[in-house]
Amino acid sequence: MNENAITMKKEIRAVANYKAILISKNYITILLGIIALYLGIYKYIMSPLYILIVMNALPPILTFALKDYAEKYKLQALTNITEDKPFRLSNLKRKYRYSRVKYVANSISYLLALFLISLWQYKYNNSEDIQGILINVPVLILASGLALRFLTIIFFQIKLPYDVSHNKV
Repeated sequence: MNENAITMKKEIRAVANYKAILISKNYITILLGIIALYLGIYKYIMSPLYILIVMNALPPILTFALKDYAEKYKLQALTNITEDKPFRLSNLKRKYRYSRVKYVANSISYLLALFLISLWQYKYNNSEDIQGILINVPVLILASGLALRFLTIIFFQIKLPYDVSHNKV
């Protein structure tokens, strides 16, 4: 396989991973919003609302901070994160609004949200106030969000090469 094909596959994989994170993040956001409304009505602790706020407010903050610190301190690690390498598939990058710093910021906030959902589940397991199906809601959100992410990665790794080869980008 030549070097151009390898580079294109890496670019397709990067865009597929980025798009999968965004879809999974939006799905988890919707579920957390619905659960937060339900828990608010019944006067339970509003853990899903706080997780939702962290998951959606952190990426723009991290994006700005990473760019600012990379410019200020000229650290090689931050420069590698914030600088986008030229894409051979620039139309694909433009269509899906991919940038390396956005991908890193969304990945960090996604992992933090998964950790917070795990802590929420741990609290529910140790609480005697929560009864019924509500005790398993955090693990259901976590499992369905992760399953959706992995399925969309597979979907986009099949779809994007097809779109590229048939000039649909």
